[in-house]
Amino acid sequence: MHGFAMKSLVVWLIYSIFSVSPAAAEIVESTIIDAPMSIVRTILEPAQSAAYLSPDVLNAEVEAENDCTIVHIEADGGPLGDITYSALRCPTPKGWREQLVSSTTIEEYAYNVSLEPITNVQTRVTIRSHIRLRASVPNKLIDRGVRRSVRKTLERLSGRALNKYGRYGQ
Repeated sequence: MHGFAMKSLVVWLIYSIFSVSPAAAEIVESTIIDAPMSIVRTILEPAQSAAYLSPDVLNAEVEAENDCTIVHIEADGGPLGDITYSALRCPTPKGWREQLVSSTTIEEYAYNVSLEPITNVQTRVTIRSHIRLRASVPNKLIDRGVRRSVRKTLERLSGRALNKYGRYGQ
């Protein structure tokens, strides 16, 4: 490879790995849980217990707002320190959606959980998470952290659903 091409490749790699702007992540993860949709729904319905499925949530408080709930979250932001935000959590025909109400560290936040019955005893759960921080940190760092958190949330949900279904459904 020519010297100029090699330098261009190195610059591109550094930029793509460490690109900094207001950090953002757009994640979609899905899993099939071996439990009926009704069981999965009962685990996710209470906003406070649903919040604690995330490995990063340190504290969650809720307040009613008509058909929706305002969820106040304090989360472990890793190297960014604790992150606090409030989100409006509303039911949708397939699950729930959350939209940012306020935060000093988060600029944009949208979190959607959808449930789809696969069989009478299996449910597909899909989480779509979009977050944009006000801080300028490497996008790869935010992407990796959000992806890890969403995957761990799905794992915890699956474990609770299997535990609950095993005790009550079979």
